[in-house]
Amino acid sequence: MHRASVAGLGYLLSETQLAGGIMSHEPRLRSLRLRHARLDDRIFDEDHRPSPDLSVLRRLKVEKLRIKEEIERLSHPA
Repeated sequence: MHRASVAGLGYLLSETQLAGGIMSHEPRLRSLRLRHARLDDRIFDEDHRPSPDLSVLRRLKVEKLRIKEEIERLSHPA
């Protein structure tokens, strides 16, 4: 196993993942993880405002979920 870092997060990669699979998606995964983290910050900020806008929160959470699903799909190809 090899250690790699994506957006400051460490994780282990198998030889199979390094040879094909996940490594071909690494730039996209890095971008998605960064967007996911930024959305998390925006959700936190909106949720802690004196009067959070529930429609904005809902939209941000849906977008964050879609990104999470894409990360999962790219991380674990069928």
